[in-house]
Amino acid sequence: ARAVPLAPELAHASCDKPARMGSRVFAVDGLFRRIRMTYFDGGAGLQVFNSLWYPSFDRVDAPLLGIDLLAFGTKPRLLCVVDAMPVNGRLESSEFGVAHDAAPLAAVKAA
Repeated sequence: ARAVPLAPELAHASCDKPARMGSRVFAVDGLFRRIRMTYFDGGAGLQVFNSLWYPSFDRVDAPLLGIDLLAFGTKPRLLCVVDAMPVNGRLESSEFGVAHDAAPLAAVKAA
């Protein structure tokens, strides 16, 4: 992976309150045109990590991947969200709004 330079105001920000945020951007030739990672430190009450992974334009089968890790409170309650969004336009919505190509995920749902 190679680092992609960011403007200083996008790479790090802080304020008067005990909160700060930092971002890094990377690229992996042939796999990911951009990987953005952002960390928000809101003190003891809130910690957030967010990342978006954009596939290379020639990877028509690869989804846009979003990852969120959140910790709330001093006795942390943790939340993890992973979202893979198809970007090739191949998937169609069913009457329930679920992609037809989601059939291979049936085994995961059944487990």
